[in-house]
Amino acid sequence: MDSYIVRVYRFDRSKPRAIIGVVEEAGSDDKKAFMNIDELWKILNPHCDKPRKKIREQKMANLQR
Repeated sequence: MDSYIVRVYRFDRSKPRAIIGVVEEAGSDDKKAFMNIDELWKILNPHCDKPRKKIREQKMANLQR
């Protein structure tokens, strides 16, 4: 399991997907910036190529079958 430090610099309650910040892997100097929730998802889940919203939509479609 990896540990991360997530720093959020801007967040707009009227647009919850618009979030700006930086992710740092604990114990490393490597930092990655993100400009929205999908970019944050990709940084935290590098092996998952589908954004979280698409995964949720797929799960809902499967439940409706």
